[in-house]
This record gives sequence, C-alpha cells and structure tokens, in this order.
Amino acid sequence: MKSIALMLILLLLRFRNGQGIYLESPVSGDKVCVGTETGLAKLGSSSYHYKKMYRQFEDCTYVFGNLEITHLKAGQDASFLSNIRVVTGYVLLFGNEMDIPLTSLVFVRGDMTYEGYTIVIAMSPNVYLPALTEIGGSVKLFMPNCFLDSIHWQYISRGKVVRALGLEKPADKCDQCSDACAAQGHCWGPEQDMCQSGDVMFDIVA
Repeated sequence: MKSIALMLILLLLRFRNGQGIYLESPVSGDKVCVGTETGLAKLGSSSYHYKKMYRQFEDCTYVFGNLEITHLKAGQDASFLSNIRVVTGYVLLFGNEMDIPLTSLVFVRGDMTYEGYTIVIAMSPNVYLPALTEIGGSVKLFMPNCFLDSIHWQYISRGKVVRALGLEKPADKCDQCSDACAAQGHCWGPEQDMCQSGDVMFDIVA
C-alpha cells in the first residue's frame, strides 16, 4: 500500500504541469493497478501467463504504467479488462487469439512508450475501444483488421499513425459497421455500440 501511495504522489507532482487533459490522477473509487514492462515475452506456460495478467489487472480502472496484453489463447476470459479507463503508460496488444474488450478505456497518456509508440496492436483479432477519446502519442498497427483500419486514429492521437504490412484482408472483403455508425462510418466492431466516439479531440496530424 505504501508503494502505491508513493507512486500516486509522484504522479501528481509530475503531471501538475498540465500534460494530459483527461484524468491526470485517479478519482474516488478507482482501483489503481501497477502496469508491466515485459514487452512481447511470454511468461511460462499459457495458463501461467494468463493467470499472471489476470491477477495484475483484475477489477482495475486505472493502470499506473503500461497495459501489456499478450499471448491470450482462444477460450480464455478477457472480461477482466473491461473496467480499465486510464493507462498512464503505453498499451501493447500482441499475439492474442481472442477479442480484447477494452470497452471502458478513455485515455492512454503515454508517459512511457513501446519503441516510440503509445499504442501498438499486432496479431490480435478484434480490439474494442468504443470509449477511447485521447491517446497521448503515436499509434502503430500491424496488419490491422477492417474495423481498426476504419478508425480515425488521427482524431484521437497526439502523434503519428503507422499501419504496417497492410490490411489483414482485402478491403472489399471487410465486414461493415452497423447502421447505427453510418453517420461516422468508423467503428471498432460490427455491433451498434461499437461506433467510434463522436468526440473529436485533435486535428488530423500529418
């Protein structure tokens, strides 16, 4: 408890200069969890790796550090991620065989980056981020699926957006957004509650 309290004090002192315009510090009721710095590594067996991530982020709403979700296997339950609202470091999603429901995530600040990027998504089927409105740095997508490619990342990111290796499948084979998202044409998935938020934070960055 003392270590978490000390980190929160340092957090408040560091960001008193106004970096980040949303939720600079935890609010009442937040469960603060310390993030990880393991990168692409798989820690032991698939079962052990999953249990470690589960214990790390279960019921979290505020991640102090990085959110690294990697090597999840089909059939494992990822719902423990659905309450996370703020990540102060980077988000790394890699090598997952299942959908990633980060449905409450609003803000990724990017105090730390992964190879210069605040969000990196690679080899993960669907990533659901319908609440996301601000990314404090750059984004890198490896072979994004159709829905990730439809997102106006430039509207929510303070940095560049890089798409590596092209789309997962040809554009004419892509599933379409729900009719509920027709006004924007940008969505995180086919369901009507997966439209990209209408809150535009930034002008397009070249």
